[in-house]
Amino acid sequence: MKKHYFALIVLFLAAVNGYSQTLNQPVLNFSHACISDSFRNFEVAFSFSEKSFSSGNTFYIELSDEQGDFSQAEVLATLSDKNTSFEFTHSLEFATTMAGSGYRIRIRSTVPALTSEPSKPFDAYYVPSEYLVLNNYETSSFCGSEPVLLELDKDVANRYIWFKDGAYYTETELPYLEVNTAGNYYAEPFYGACSGSVVSNIVSVEALDAMQVVLAIPSEIVACSGQEIMLKAENDQPGYTYQWFRNGQPVSAIQTSASDYSFSASGSTLGTYFLEVTNEFGCTITSDPVMISGNEIQVSTIAPLKSVLIGEAIAELKITTNRNDLEISWFKNGAEVAKDINLTQFAAIDEGQYHAVLKDVNGCAMEVYSPTFQVFEPVNFSAEIDFDGSYMACDNTAAILSLNQLTGSLSNGDEISIGEDLYANFDFSWLKEGVATGITGPVIQLDHYTAGGVYTLEVNYKGESYFSVAKEAYIGLEKPNLYLEEVLTCSAPAMLRVDEYQDVIYNWYRDNELVHSGMDAVYSAQAEGVYRVEMEYMGCLSVSEPVEVVPEALNTIEIYPGERIFLVPDKELEVVASGADSYTWLNAEGDILSQEAALHISEDGIYHLRAESGGCVIEKTVEVNYDYVSAIPNVVTPNNDAINDRWVLPGKFLEDPDLEVIICDSYGQPVLRTKSYDNSWPQSMDQIPAQDSNYYYILNKGGKSVQKGVITLLR
Repeated sequence: MKKHYFALIVLFLAAVNGYSQTLNQPVLNFSHACISDSFRNFEVAFSFSEKSFSSGNTFYIELSDEQGDFSQAEVLATLSDKNTSFEFTHSLEFATTMAGSGYRIRIRSTVPALTSEPSKPFDAYYVPSEYLVLNNYETSSFCGSEPVLLELDKDVANRYIWFKDGAYYTETELPYLEVNTAGNYYAEPFYGACSGSVVSNIVSVEALDAMQVVLAIPSEIVACSGQEIMLKAENDQPGYTYQWFRNGQPVSAIQTSASDYSFSASGSTLGTYFLEVTNEFGCTITSDPVMISGNEIQVSTIAPLKSVLIGEAIAELKITTNRNDLEISWFKNGAEVAKDINLTQFAAIDEGQYHAVLKDVNGCAMEVYSPTFQVFEPVNFSAEIDFDGSYMACDNTAAILSLNQLTGSLSNGDEISIGEDLYANFDFSWLKEGVATGITGPVIQLDHYTAGGVYTLEVNYKGESYFSVAKEAYIGLEKPNLYLEEVLTCSAPAMLRVDEYQDVIYNWYRDNELVHSGMDAVYSAQAEGVYRVEMEYMGCLSVSEPVEVVPEALNTIEIYPGERIFLVPDKELEVVASGADSYTWLNAEGDILSQEAALHISEDGIYHLRAESGGCVIEKTVEVNYDYVSAIPNVVTPNNDAINDRWVLPGKFLEDPDLEVIICDSYGQPVLRTKSYDNSWPQSMDQIPAQDSNYYYILNKGGKSVQKGVITLLR
């Protein structure tokens, strides 16, 4: 029973706590807020339900912007004494800057943090105690379609409603309006629901009769220089004022009842004119424009003032002018050479100074001279020849030599570069050493070593010859193909041959020493060696690959096992020669050791073989060295079985008093060092630590190491 009672209490408390405070929507005690300097306070009713707020709570009354947005809400009031007042009314003071139709009020608490629903939107406008004056109380008028400006004396709202003849007309954001229809106008600032309390005075706008001005002169006038020009309207009206403008600037004083204006035609008075007319009501109108242009002659050139004639070319002399009715005469060096109406170009085929004279034969008596054209034909030429970019003296077996630059000198001292498109007007001839080669044109191909030499290009223009600065060409030789035509024998020399070239010097070398120089492409080699040939022409050299010359019999003698032999110390080796008729073996001192094909060798050293074959004596050398690696043991088994118990060196080593023997343990520490080793190491295994199995030996002789190796002890 007690357990059930406790459960009921818990449910009751949970139900009570489930009802929390609620801030209700604020209620406005006004429909709209018309704010003035004397009235700014408006009441709003607030309420909340369920239970009181704690004493630590504070209420904030907030105002939105004119769009109803509370993101930057303005706090109008802060209340901390209404926490137990479930309903209360509070007077709020609105600022004179308010102007809009979407303001809202809301209330929020701090403990707990609650925010009410915003109030309904309302209009709120500041309505100043002002009287608006329109157009300074003055009646306005407009001329034709030109509008008149109606303007209030002050700006008191964001928007204005304009009325015409008592009815809505339009709205503006600024306190003025342009109108072009007659009527009675007034303006009212827009204050939403508060509008109507501020209104301007009424202004009457009248429409005046439209004006018209007609000129008594044509729209275009062409005048001779100095000609008197009279500008005027067709009818002058009493009381009207007149003023003439040229190119937009006034040129006459304001005249009353008279429109005439006179001036003398000149460069400073030509242009576009119009007449400005103002009536007694201040209405202004402008006439159609009048274009006054001079009958003067304007001339300019559209071709270069300097031209050059080459060959059959012509120089087109061209001018342009502002008129097409002129008589144009062309003069060369002061003498007339052509004349016609509108003759704006002339083809000059001779050198000279040319100009045109333009005459007005129908209107104003005047003539104008064009600038002077100068037509030249070169009085001298200079030519520059050069090789193409890949040319290197003696390195190339072919080269291209061509005209690099052709320059013409004019009579006034100027120089011009003559392009390839004009080469057809010249004759070209190539000279080598001053003698014509028969090659014409601006390019010559040098594709043989004999083409080397000093070249000049002759340029002929209208029977006159001009010569370039000379260029010397060095054309390289092909690489010689040296080959052995006949081999070297005991009875005949070797014949070396190379391809034969005209006027070439052949330098023959044996083992890099010059042995012969001459014009022969064949050489008789009496001795063996390495030969090469160097060909020379005009200082250019070309060297062949080397060719080795060896006596033919030398190649038939063979020695087994070779000419460099390794001999195990205390062993004997047989060396056998073959391929000859007889043999003689000698030692390094020249002592005869054998006259048989075979020789038994037991000592290292140098041995000589002299063999005779077909009357030729051939000598060869055999080098014998000791094979220490094979002779010196690298494994010792000191187990006292009388087999391989000691490290035994060949007797050759033991007999050499200069041989030093060094044995080191695995740590590099010497355990034996002697010059009289007797094949007794190791004397006992008791002297050898059990963990040491690898030792190293060094054999020195004459202060130099002759052999090194490893000794492994197997127990």
